[in-house]
Amino acid sequence: MILRQNNYLKRMPINCTVALNDIDQSDFHDIDQKITGWAFEIHNTHERLLNEKAYQNALLKQSMQNDLSCTKEVEIKVTHENFSKSFFLDLLMHSSIIYEIKASLGISASNEAQLLNYLLLSNSRHGKIINFGTASVTHRFISTSLSHDARQNYNINKTQWRDLTDYCPSIRATVNNLLADWGSHLSVNLYKEALLHLLDGQQNFTTEVDLVINENLVGTQTVSLID
Repeated sequence: MILRQNNYLKRMPINCTVALNDIDQSDFHDIDQKITGWAFEIHNTHERLLNEKAYQNALLKQSMQNDLSCTKEVEIKVTHENFSKSFFLDLLMHSSIIYEIKASLGISASNEAQLLNYLLLSNSRHGKIINFGTASVTHRFISTSLSHDARQNYNINKTQWRDLTDYCPSIRATVNNLLADWGSHLSVNLYKEALLHLLDGQQNFTTEVDLVINENLVGTQTVSLID
């Protein structure tokens, strides 16, 4: 097995508490076969009665008892200027494979998008979702060949920008800076959250909207004007 240190986190404003390594496809599947087998053993014993943290800890202990390095709640911190957001990986196996643990009725598209975002943030290629909340363990591979360098190769289409001089210059500049810093293809919500934070105080990008049912005011809701 050959591990190559992932230097990606040193090249952009992302900090990870664990040094990540690259791993090839065959080694990934060799390790994953063990992990998935242990997941089925845990489920056979406890079925779907536990919560996500309990399954996470059980799989962590099983891995360490079998001399496979495993770290839980690995933090990845994303920053840009005075914006900061942390993501936490459920389990990082062998400093190279990200596992997300679920205890739900099924694996959703949002679960897949979450893990893909983690892979792109960490410049990793291999991950897996393991769900203990069904009658039998369900699992799904999430992999990507999209590297940080490839995510820096993008074009910005400005043809549909409206000429709103009070708003567009600051939005455009902030978007350009975020993409230059982080690259493309990360979670849309991450870019949106950063934009709202960085532009706060320059313009009011949220507003309160009245909620009316049968002509009766029943409340208000904050609506973002960036979407």
